[in-house]
Amino acid sequence: MRFKKSINVLITLLISATILIIHFWTFLAGMERKAFSYGDIAPDFYAEDINGNLFVLSEEKGKSLFILFFDPLYISDKFKLAYAEVLFKRYKNNGFKVIGVSNKDKITTRKFSMKCELSFPVIADEDKKIHKLFKIDNCCGGFVLLNKEGKIEFYSKSLISEEEMRQLVEKSILGKINYIFEKPSEQTIFIKGKEVPDLILYNVRKNKKISLRDFSRENNIVLTIFHLFVACARPGKELIP
Repeated sequence: MRFKKSINVLITLLISATILIIHFWTFLAGMERKAFSYGDIAPDFYAEDINGNLFVLSEEKGKSLFILFFDPLYISDKFKLAYAEVLFKRYKNNGFKVIGVSNKDKITTRKFSMKCELSFPVIADEDKKIHKLFKIDNCCGGFVLLNKEGKIEFYSKSLISEEEMRQLVEKSILGKINYIFEKPSEQTIFIKGKEVPDLILYNVRKNKKISLRDFSRENNIVLTIFHLFVACARPGKELIP
């Protein structure tokens, strides 16, 4: 009888210990997945970029730095990286730098960089080591803004929009948001009361070319010009004000 009671107590203790161990590892895993917060020191890393140059994050202190995590196969990322290049050229003399981190191999990443004419360093992180270091673990890339002390000012688990990039770099460097734009051109090819210029369009439904001028003489038309692109679904972002 006592032997059975001892066995039951031992089994109960083993079950309790197992539950405690599971909770402990779950807690540690939760800490590992926790996103960065404002003011955190960014984890240091070094890697060779697609041109064979060594990039060391800790050596970039003293500059405001964008780290852009992207997928070179997403068309929407092409536009965002191209705009980051515009910001880099405009503000690089003000202590601003950009580093791109691709999730694909070096050949794919190099083709993307050449197509976008990127002049800032780009790293091919095919094994996702840098992605994991910054807890970027989804298909939508990520974005990190570091201040001159190497601390995180902004963190997002998706690649933010061009307008958000512009506001962040201007707030970080200039200390203000700049909404001053050049005035739009007064010239237009469409003038009220004048015949529309002739444009050769392609009718995808009828699989033939049409003349806009000829078509407009017989029909009242509304011309809409747009571009079609594939965008990555963006989950809830973790943003830091």
